[in-house]
This record gives sequence, C-alpha cells and structure tokens, in this order.
Amino acid sequence: MDDEAVDGSDMPKLRVTGVGVEVPGEKERWIIIHHFLWLADPGFHGTEAVQLRTVYEDLPEGWRSAGRVTGRVLYEQNGESYAAPYYFLGERTCTAGDLSWEQHTGNDVFAAFSVPPGGENCRGYLTYSIEEVRDGYIINGWLDYTHQKTWLQYPAVTALEKRLAGSWNHDGAFRTIGVSLQFEQTEEGARLLAP
Repeated sequence: MDDEAVDGSDMPKLRVTGVGVEVPGEKERWIIIHHFLWLADPGFHGTEAVQLRTVYEDLPEGWRSAGRVTGRVLYEQNGESYAAPYYFLGERTCTAGDLSWEQHTGNDVFAAFSVPPGGENCRGYLTYSIEEVRDGYIINGWLDYTHQKTWLQYPAVTALEKRLAGSWNHDGAFRTIGVSLQFEQTEEGARLLAP
C-alpha cells in the first residue's frame, strides 16, 4: 500500500511515498516505510528535516511499536553511490498543527540532514515496525518534510529547529509539505484511505 505527493509550488519536485508491508503472524504486524526522493535538484543546499508521527504515537490504543525507527540518506555523485545515517534521528516532544482543533502534542520522530551540492537522485527513508494492540484500528502515519530554500533568514535556524517550533512557513527561508499514509486492513486486503 502506498501514498505519494509531489509539491510543485515554489519548491523543486519532491516525491514522498509511504508503504505498509504486512508481516505474517498471529497478531497483525506491519513494517512502515516512508521514502522521499528529489525528482530534480533541490536548489539551495542548506538543512533538511523530516518529522514523522508514527502510527503507534497517533493511535496508541490500536498499535504499539515493534522496533525503533531507523533510516538512511542516499545519493549518487560522479557515478558513485553514497549512503549515510541522519545527522540526527530521535524523538522530541512537540506541538504541531496550525489550527487549535488540529493541534497534536506528542513524541514525534525527527530526522535532520543535508544533501550535497552536485548530488543526484537525493533520497532517504525512515522505517519502523508496528503490531496490533486491539483489532479494528486503521494505519495512520504522517510525515512532514521541511526544505531550506535560502540562507537569508534572521535569526538563523536549521530546518529541524523550524519543525520543532511547529512552523509551516511557506514564504520565508523554509518550505514544509505534509503527507499521510492512511489505510485499513479488510477481508479483501489493504484499502488506502487518503489519496
């Protein structure tokens, strides 16, 4: 099951995809993968950040963690492939949401990194496993990607600091897009709930 979004406004093309892979067993168990890929040069090469609201953080009555969140950043340059860990990957407590009824306070996972100038096929992923606590709950995970568009800002902050502040600044030095992965398991198979 996968969900994808491409932002085409003032930011170069970025594809964010979510995938759920069901693991056989007595209890319902899934591996969740969130992947991002720059379809073009991202333009300014500053800081990048990803905020991940896991399924078990969003719906703890239905799902629990079955392992820690892991991931890598990858790219090619001059015919060589490179992979690296995130500069930072861990949980932080934050409040997010522009409108009061949409606000969420919780322990989201954040990843901070940068992509190199001249890098091609710049991409990365975050993955984690979940297992069922109680039957009948959908899979509902969210990923927000923040890209630094320019160095012109005051006071200077990183993309991670901007995300931790809960900002959706579209006009300044950063641009954030959000994508959800929402599906449910039915007798016929998984059914995507959000386009």
